[in-house]
Amino acid sequence: MNHQQQSLLAACLINEQRYEEESPVAPLEALISTAIRYNLAPLLLWTLKGRAEPLDPALAAQLGPLQAQARQVAARYVHLKAARAHVDATLAAAGIPALWLKGAALAETVYPQPVLRPMGDLDVLVPFARRAEALAALKAAGCADEPRGPLAAQVAPFLPPDETHHHYNLVSGPGGVRVELHFRVARAILPDLAALDWFWSQTMEAADRAGRLLGFRTLRPEAHLLYLCAHALLQHGEAQIGLLHFYDLHLLATVYDLDWTLIVERAVALRWTYPVERALTLTAEYFSTPVPAWVPEQLRARRPAGEDVGIVEQIGAGDTRWAQTVRGLRRLTPRQRVALVWRIVFPPRAYLRMRYRVRPGVPLLLYYPYRWWDQARGVGRGVRRWAALRARK
Repeated sequence: MNHQQQSLLAACLINEQRYEEESPVAPLEALISTAIRYNLAPLLLWTLKGRAEPLDPALAAQLGPLQAQARQVAARYVHLKAARAHVDATLAAAGIPALWLKGAALAETVYPQPVLRPMGDLDVLVPFARRAEALAALKAAGCADEPRGPLAAQVAPFLPPDETHHHYNLVSGPGGVRVELHFRVARAILPDLAALDWFWSQTMEAADRAGRLLGFRTLRPEAHLLYLCAHALLQHGEAQIGLLHFYDLHLLATVYDLDWTLIVERAVALRWTYPVERALTLTAEYFSTPVPAWVPEQLRARRPAGEDVGIVEQIGAGDTRWAQTVRGLRRLTPRQRVALVWRIVFPPRAYLRMRYRVRPGVPLLLYYPYRWWDQARGVGRGVRRWAALRARK
């Protein structure tokens, strides 16, 4: 998303600027298009309708696309809430602790209305030692494995999720809600499983902004903010995250009276000082979030010598498939590495047909050389990106 459009939309969401149809800088039509593209339509619509001064009728007539997406999000939320209640009740009946993360918790705890926070899926964390038990309980309660793609189905036997991944993918309920059953934080974010113990010590009963208990558990706001910063910058990268995720951080920092000293101390301990600093800096730039000035200063001053700042910069600049593959291979056993490399070089025929849209009757053997050439291009892009980042240091 264009940085200027992000900034203009952010200003609108925090009621800092009026938008008139004749404005050459930020016409409402452009804001609506940007909001729809990045799942902020419900929030922009709620913001515009909540202003003291009524919208000009000509401007109000442009709100149709926002209203359409807002209705879709609201309808989807009904299924999401039902699925969360079902999963939570199932895990509780089995005596398995469950923590709801990201949108599944934020929608009801920090947003003015839950339907203002679009969600593609639900994220729930269970103890690592009880992951198999939790999976079995949810499957017995009607949840199903999410269908895998052709390549994933072939590689899965060589890459056990318990060893190389951090969650199971399930589908729940008549609405087909995707549930990510987490049993750890992604290794790219938190390699040390023992470090997860601190997050389990930082839990609370979820409550809405009026203080009403919601019947499920989530992370305390400081722990949630830390996790969201690391998840955004270390797993997805600055190039892939949108304004919605920064708005999540903004609300956590404004709805709660945060213990910033704890946030700094834990960021240092987890070696997350750079992603936390960068995420908070961007959040403050967009939303004028009241992050104390000493927080980013301390995060820079106390950065551990061994913290890998380069990985955040690499992902932030737009990660490459080659870089993602290299990081993934580092987390595998030698046998798993061989299996994965073999499947990348010689993928199943079903994958080739899907990946390259091979027409019926066209010999697949012709596509293996093309596959190798395509992979070689990816390696070349990755090497050039790595060299460029090294040169900037």
